[in-house]
Amino acid sequence: MNKTFKYIVLLALACFVGKANAQELKTEVFSLLNLDYPGLEKVKTLHQEGKDADAAKALLDYYRARTNVKTPDINLKKVTISKDDQKMADDALQHTFFAHKGYQPSFNYGEDIDWRYWPVKDNELRWQLHRHKWFTPMGKAYRVSGDEKYAAEWTKQYIDWIKKNPLVKINKNEYELTGNTQLKDDAENVRFAWRPLEVSNRLQDQTSQFQLFLPSPSFTPEFLTEFLVNYHKHAIHILGNYSKQGNHLLFEAQRMIYAGAFFAAYMSTCCRLGFFGFHCIISGHRTGSGGLRIAF
Repeated sequence: MNKTFKYIVLLALACFVGKANAQELKTEVFSLLNLDYPGLEKVKTLHQEGKDADAAKALLDYYRARTNVKTPDINLKKVTISKDDQKMADDALQHTFFAHKGYQPSFNYGEDIDWRYWPVKDNELRWQLHRHKWFTPMGKAYRVSGDEKYAAEWTKQYIDWIKKNPLVKINKNEYELTGNTQLKDDAENVRFAWRPLEVSNRLQDQTSQFQLFLPSPSFTPEFLTEFLVNYHKHAIHILGNYSKQGNHLLFEAQRMIYAGAFFAAYMSTCCRLGFFGFHCIISGHRTGSGGLRIAF
């Protein structure tokens, strides 16, 4: 009887975890896209017919067939992986994440990933966890080996991060505070997970990860919609929370250009945001300390 009860509990837990990591079709993605963009004709037609699942599949086909957009960070025709990157990718399969080179060996974040785990009270360790430095090595490992386990785990971790790190409103100044604050729970977590510098880092790196994992069966139409909606949220967040000056502003603006150039099919979002990022650089003025300040 006890064994039966334990089996039922374990089965229920497995179902719950599986559902939590399940890929969902995010139909709001179609309102974020310029469906008149060349190549999206089929996507537009299917969406207008109410066939959003088929439209998402057509959108995935579009990205997989696209050859005219590349990034300088990755050469898909010659993907290689270093010994360090391979270790990073393999460790990540067990949820041992390379967050900070100053804290080695890397920490394990649990079977059910605890994105708020803070083993050493150093803000940089927790900030840099949310840069997901191991994601690109996982992509390289997938491309070099062809082993689906890397892609399957990446999609699970990507969705897990979205679900466990909701974006809630905090004061813009809270993102850069290094001491104790009065923030609690999601608000306390958001100043690490959604600091604009980390968000911009993900914006740039996810263009490489998108390309590396795109051929994978784990990269489903449903996952594509989750990815694009999340990516859009990142860009909008930076738009309203640019750093005031310095290198952080420069990095954030440069990475917005990446977003706009790589995902040009966004209508009033990524495409315009890329140009806005460029505007932040060219219309900024130098301060006495040499930092950049936005001048609107």
